[in-house]
Amino acid sequence: MNVSTMTTMLDDFSRAADWALFLDLDGTLIDIAPEPAKARAPAGLAMVLEDLHRALHGALAVVSGRSIDDVDRILRPLKLPGAGPHGAELRRLRGGRVLRSGPSRAMRRIAERVIATMPDGALVEDKGHSIAVHYRRAPHLARTVKTRVARALAPDRHEAHVLHGKMVAEVKTKGIDKG
Repeated sequence: MNVSTMTTMLDDFSRAADWALFLDLDGTLIDIAPEPAKARAPAGLAMVLEDLHRALHGALAVVSGRSIDDVDRILRPLKLPGAGPHGAELRRLRGGRVLRSGPSRAMRRIAERVIATMPDGALVEDKGHSIAVHYRRAPHLARTVKTRVARALAPDRHEAHVLHGKMVAEVKTKGIDKG
């Protein structure tokens, strides 16, 4: 969804008092960057989201695999309600942040195994509550990454699961999700 498309939707949303909008960040509001830290919002996106937030009477949230701090960095100066690390962090409409429990010991063990087995070209991002293995710079590694992540997870499968996304395999603590 691009900024101009969102702008044309404003009139419809302002008349719909019973709407709520939950938007994903990477690959939806912004393009996928070669590295997560290099992600940027297109010009005007924050202003359009602020207008949507107002038109929906606050019923707009950003849901992301990124931390809420990282979402805030990308959408600066805007700070919307939302969920970070797939639900491990929450920010309510009235502000403040609610953090769920930290990663389990099993998640730490899984992270160590994942990091130790990834091929060159894969970028491993430790998010605390999850481990993301990005292969966007090396798409030919998709099958290798998926296989190695599954092997690393196997001994602790009851503690975590894999979420496959756009050029990423993310091992997440069970019970934490975008829903």
